[in-house]
Amino acid sequence: MLGFLSIATSGWAAWDMQETVNHAAKDVHHFKGRSTHTIPHSVLERAKGLAYLRKKEEGFILGFSSGKGLVMAKTAHGWSGPAAMKSGGMSFGLEVGAETEQLLFILNTPEAVEHFAKGHKFKLGVDLAVAAGPTSEQEVKHHKVAPVYVYTRKKGFWTAAAFKESSVEPDRGTDKEYYGKKVTTREILERKVAPPAGAKELIHELNAPYRK
Repeated sequence: MLGFLSIATSGWAAWDMQETVNHAAKDVHHFKGRSTHTIPHSVLERAKGLAYLRKKEEGFILGFSSGKGLVMAKTAHGWSGPAAMKSGGMSFGLEVGAETEQLLFILNTPEAVEHFAKGHKFKLGVDLAVAAGPTSEQEVKHHKVAPVYVYTRKKGFWTAAAFKESSVEPDRGTDKEYYGKKVTTREILERKVAPPAGAKELIHELNAPYRK
């Protein structure tokens, strides 16, 4: 089992925050260019923040999931820089192979953003309610608002996702490396530190209009 855990965690050992930021920018650009199978404009327009997670699941009998990502807040002065976050967990059962997925969480309330800003470990889906989000403006009209909507990218499309609870926590070491100094998640999300140059493209994509 220890050998398995060593193999399972090695894929994220050399995590590059900038690489994750670049992936997020490309994915935001992608869903803003679709008229169907996407995240509705009004959902992002009303969002108080977002989180992006690249999650890897692998194993045989014993399953192991690990994720690296970021969280950002929309403030009165614009989008904050990205704060690093990580997730992980184990499961028992028939687990074969490996799979990586991209998850995007739309934070719909200030309270949802506050869960991340506290800088503590918590469970998405338990401490903070998560629901599959609407995928069209027509669906938005009849969709019950949840603190967090979750979407995943599959086969080129963004779609609402069923979500099993997952623990997330800040990655302070990565934040320190990315910002060049010791910073807290709250300082980042409240824009008490300026977004780094590497986040410029992601912020640009978040502010850019939807394309048709």
